[in-house]
Amino acid sequence: LISTDSLSGVAALYYSVDGSSFALYSSSFAVSGEGAHILKYYSSDRAGNKETEKELAFKLDLNVPVVAAVSRPAANNYGWNNTAVAVVFSGTDTVSGLAYCEPEKVIDTEGSSRTVTGFCSDYAGWSSTVTLIVSIDTTAPNLSYTAEPMANQAGWNNSDITVKFVCADGLSGIKSCPADILLGGEGVHISTSSVASDYAGNSSTATAVLNIDRTPPVITISSPVS
Repeated sequence: LISTDSLSGVAALYYSVDGSSFALYSSSFAVSGEGAHILKYYSSDRAGNKETEKELAFKLDLNVPVVAAVSRPAANNYGWNNTAVAVVFSGTDTVSGLAYCEPEKVIDTEGSSRTVTGFCSDYAGWSSTVTLIVSIDTTAPNLSYTAEPMANQAGWNNSDITVKFVCADGLSGIKSCPADILLGGEGVHISTSSVASDYAGNSSTATAVLNIDRTPPVITISSPVS
């Protein structure tokens, strides 16, 4: 506090904080505690004149806002998305209030454990950042099969066939790969389908089409007739 008097000079300054009794001002002082405060003050000169009491209202906010980030859509139970993700930032500040939050950030390319960071600030000038981990896999797993034994050059087998599947996924990984399938019986275009899935929820289907003939040919003589 600074007071001037061009004639008799300043005798004393007095102040009160938040309704406390007026105290003699001698040096700077600290006001603590978040929220609204009122400072009242006046001075007197050596001639006995007293200044009209004045007041100053101000607010203190000593903490950063609380900031959160969410992904839309939310990741699955394994932490993966299989579509583009919008990361939305929000915050709360119970003292000065929230002044600004970064707009949402859209992540639309594949990748594992990508960090997306944003911030919010309050009216007191404090800011706080938050980071969200985003993993996106939009590619279905590779699913192929082999048949054992292999068909002959004519595309036929004459015994049971074991269909074995091979699965691969370069990002989220294989969650489910089909078990071997044993095909018996006989017939043309015998088909069996199986599905592989990854941890992001993508899936692929493979269909094996096989021919089995177990029955030997029958020879009959049509001429000469016995």
